[in-house]
Amino acid sequence: MVQTWHGYQRSIMRGVADYAQRHGWTLSVDNRLDSGDATRPIPRGIDGLVVEAWNPAARAAIAATRAPSVGVLAEAEATGVPTVTDDEDAIVRVALEHLRGLGLAHVAYA
Repeated sequence: MVQTWHGYQRSIMRGVADYAQRHGWTLSVDNRLDSGDATRPIPRGIDGLVVEAWNPAARAAIAATRAPSVGVLAEAEATGVPTVTDDEDAIVRVALEHLRGLGLAHVAYA
């Protein structure tokens, strides 16, 4: 349950799909967040969920499955499950190091 219209989130799911394929897992992608239908019941019999669930209805549906779940690209408080996200401080640090390496002394972000 992630927003697959978003390029960065698609790349996260591509990584999840590659990992699943290497380990012989079946992966089913559910775009209910893309369609705005986060309240539709999640199918039974799933082994786990990778989610980005911001609203209470989606979080309740996830909890009702009792399946192991991990959130992506959100704070744990927003998803209600253990969450993996990017390290924004590291991203900024690497970007600034790159720009300084190009000889830029004054950088602005807008």
